Parts: sequence; C-alpha cells; structure tokens
Amino acid sequence: MFEAYLKEPHFAAILPLLAALVLLAHYKLFRSTRPRFRHPLVSIALRRVPRRRGARAASLALKLALICLIALAACQPVIVVEKVVVEEVELEERLGKLARPAVVFLLDVSGSMGEVVGGVEKLEAAKRAIETVVRGLDEKVDVGLVAFDGLIAASVPTTENRSEVIRALRRLRANGGTMYTYALQAALSWLKPYRELNITCAVIMVTDGLPADPEYKCLLYEFARLGIPIHTIYTGPPGDRGEGECKLIAERTGGMFARARRVDALLKALKAGVKEVEEAAVKTKVKVKRRVKVEKPLSQALALLAGALLAATWISRFLTTRVDV
Repeated sequence: MFEAYLKEPHFAAILPLLAALVLLAHYKLFRSTRPRFRHPLVSIALRRVPRRRGARAASLALKLALICLIALAACQPVIVVEKVVVEEVELEERLGKLARPAVVFLLDVSGSMGEVVGGVEKLEAAKRAIETVVRGLDEKVDVGLVAFDGLIAASVPTTENRSEVIRALRRLRANGGTMYTYALQAALSWLKPYRELNITCAVIMVTDGLPADPEYKCLLYEFARLGIPIHTIYTGPPGDRGEGECKLIAERTGGMFARARRVDALLKALKAGVKEVEEAAVKTKVKVKRRVKVEKPLSQALALLAGALLAATWISRFLTTRVDV
C-alpha cells in the first residue's frame, strides 16, 4: 500500500500556460529556422535530404512531456509507503507489565527434606531462605513457585504478588518421593512466553534427592534452547548421586550449581541465583516490529528525467531543422 501527494500543488496551475507557450514557440521557431534561400542549388539539395515527417511531431511531444515533468517536479510530489521496521526498545517503556523478568523457585518437599541438619529441618531452612529472597527481590521481577515431591504439591504461577508466594511457602510440609519432570514442565510453560519476548528469566531449584524419573532430562534441551538457566542448590549429603544430577542440570542449561545444607549457605546461593535476573530488570530489551510510513520524494528523479528529455528535444530539433542548437 502507498499514498501520493504534492507538497506544492499550486505549481500545477501554471502547466496549461506553459504548454501553450511551448506550442507557440515550437511553431514560431520551426518556421523561423527553415531555410529561405532562393538559389536553385538549395532546392536541389533539399530534395536529396529525406523528409522526416514524424520528427516534428516527435519534437513537439518531447517538449510537452518536458514541460509536464518540470511542472510536476516543481510541485514536489511525494510517495508514502508503509514498511516494517524492527527496533530494539526498552521493555519498561513499550511493553508495560510484560517488561518484567521472572524467576521460578522449584522446591523439593519430598520426605527426605524433613531431615534435621544443625537443629533445623532442611525444608524449613529452604523455606526461610526463599522467603527472605522473595521479600528482598527487585519489585520489577515476577516470582513463581513450584513445590514438588512425586507430583506437584503446590504451585504459584509467575506473579508480582509476593504475598501469594510466601503464603504458599509457609503451608509446605515434607512428604512423598522425588520426581523432577512435572515441576520442570510447569516452570517451562510459565517462562516460555517471557523468552518469546526476549525477557530474561531463570529457574532456581532446591533439592536433596535422586529423582525417580530420569526421563526429565529431555526437558533440559528445551530450557537450553530458550536460554532459561536452571540454578541448582543441593541440600543432600556430599558425594551423593543426587548431587551429580544437580550438577548435570546446571551444566546443560547454563546455570550455576551450589551445595548448601544450612540456612546461611542456602540464602547466599539463592541470592547469587537471582542476581542476574534482578540486573536484567533494568537493562532488558526486546525487538519489536512496527509499521512506519516513509516519504520518498520524486522531484530529483523527475528533474533527471526532464534533463534526459531536454537532450532528446535538442537532438530532435537538430534532425528536423538541421540547425545546431
């Protein structure tokens, strides 16, 4: 789609006058440049020169076209076309609430998380640490929570409502087995729309056990493809097989791995995990497609075409009258 308009339309009013002047000048000049000699040799020479009956009409047509082009160029015609422009803009300016990075906490609430270490239950230590981090998290960051054992014990999709996440945290109790698949699937479904808008997000996973579902590993490829790191914090005994699983998850998704069995260590590891997302709340950008109207002036092109026609007019006049102009 395109539009066209004239910036100086009043110049079009002089077109008929200029055309009349061209016609008058054409016939007057043509007659005045015809040879008027009466010598017999002149008439004989003229008989030998082939008559170009169409040359005069062609010359007139060229002159009229030339004057039309000059008048049209003076009107400054402009064509307006629509084009798609891809630009990188600040998310907070253009996308409002969608311009919020996100972090999802995956918390293992299986029976083994009820173990007491240093006088504090591991699950209680993890809940305290996560609550502290959530309360201090940058207000521009969305937060989600998935508590899992053999299934999903509780979930809060990504939200700006910190109280909802904290209430869900406080109700959690240790019970059941350990499976990663459902929790990872939930986090992936929440964070995928963020990544489609090029918004930074991450997963922080706190667990102490060896999962009973090794098929969860097929999900790690999708996290890596979308650029969603999974930072893992292992709370089980050192050297256990569960620790190896946590390292594997972090390595395959570009996340960090930490070992923490006490509240202070958990808190430190959690803060390190959310640091990257908090910083992205200020600098996150997204590529946006938008349609813009672009003006393309035609005066210069018309002027060049008029110059070409002027040269053609001179050539036509020379061929018609044999007078070098």
